[in-house]
Formats: sequence, structure tokens, C-alpha cells
Amino acid sequence: MFSSLYSPYRTMKVFFEVLKALEEGDGMPFYVFVAGLLPSLSCDCGSKPRPRTGGGEGQSAIICSDAHSLEFDHKTMQKHFEQLSKVSIFGDIWSEIRMSCINSKVRPKWEWHGPVVVNQTSFPVLMIDNTEDPVTPDAQKMSKAINGSVVLTQKSAGHCSLAASSLCTFKAIRSYFNEGILPKEGTVCDIEDHMFLLDKMGGSYTATSEEDKQLLDALQELSKGFRVGPPPHLTF
Repeated sequence: MFSSLYSPYRTMKVFFEVLKALEEGDGMPFYVFVAGLLPSLSCDCGSKPRPRTGGGEGQSAIICSDAHSLEFDHKTMQKHFEQLSKVSIFGDIWSEIRMSCINSKVRPKWEWHGPVVVNQTSFPVLMIDNTEDPVTPDAQKMSKAINGSVVLTQKSAGHCSLAASSLCTFKAIRSYFNEGILPKEGTVCDIEDHMFLLDKMGGSYTATSEEDKQLLDALQELSKGFRVGPPPHLTF
């Protein structure tokens, strides 16, 4: 379920169909669904070992070296879990990130202790915040720390704006990069996706112009190819 929340408009309909099948005693849809989330078990044995890339190793290396004097005894970890559980129902999953730093002794040559305060940037920063992002719902907070920045809110679930298709958001991003135009402060964008139907009307989305149709087609292709999810050790 946690993994499905990253891209709910592509996965949640299938997820609930899997739950329905489980209630009816059919476990095959669940097996197929979970198998699609796991790395392939096939072995491609060559003459030289292939280096392992991706996964949680890079994340742990950065987090553990950036952290300051972390303790890993049972009492401290229990307190950390309880603190996260007050913020998210997935506190047990997020607490695993700190657990990956157990016995880590690597320290960086230069440590940054904050705070995050930017008085001026060469050009105002555009931030995009989903209303129900399960991972990083902090654009409003970050904007307060970066002077002159503007937050565009996208009314959608999922991680990052590409988790859903929004012509409004897409056009705002295009204007920002092509023309240097920021959306008005407080701009809220709707989306063209629906979690259970093809779109809000139950059929194919009908663009109001040929340009919008081309934009939406391109955006949906980008959204389909956008694969951001939790590291493997946080999948379940």
C-alpha cells in the first residue's frame, strides 16, 4: 500500500482489485501485483561481476554521513519511532531509514548545520506542492525559508507533481522555464486524472483545443514514465 501511494492514479485501482480478490480467497492477483514491485530474481551470469547500483545504498550513505551524533540503542530507536508515528501512520516504515545507519562510522570532512535560509536567489524559485504527498509535503514550509519563492499547489495525491496529469501545472511550469513567468501566489491547479475512472467524466479527457490535447498526451506519457518510489528496503 505504501508503495502504491507514490503513484496512486496508476496503481490504486489495481491495488483495491487485489484486496477484493484476497477477500474472495484468490491470492494470484496479489502475487502478480507484488512481483511487479520487486526486483527481478533472474541471474545474468557474465565473466565479470556487475556492480550493484541504485537502491537504498546511496540514500543510506548520504543520510548516515550527514546525520549528527545518532544513537542506535533500543530506547533511542523506540523514541524515534514514536515521534514519527505522531506525524505519519507509516512511522514504522520511515523509522527504517535511521536503522540503516546502525554501526555507520563514516563522517564527512565538512558538516552543514543549517539553518535553511536564503535571502536572495538569482531568479525566483517555483515550488510545486501536492495536497496529499506521502513523502515530501513541505513546499509551503520551504518557501518561507527561500525569499521570493512562489508555491503552486496541485490538488492531487502521490509523490511529485508528475504523479498526476495537470494541464494547469504543466502550463505553469512551461511558462516558468520558457518565459520566466511565475504563477500568482496561491495558485491551485486541478488534475485530469481519476483514481478509479479513466477521468472525471468516466471517459477519455476531451481537450478544449488541439494544443491542449497535444500537451496532455505529452504530459501523460511523462507521467507514465515517471518512476519514483521508495527504496527497496522501504517497500513493505
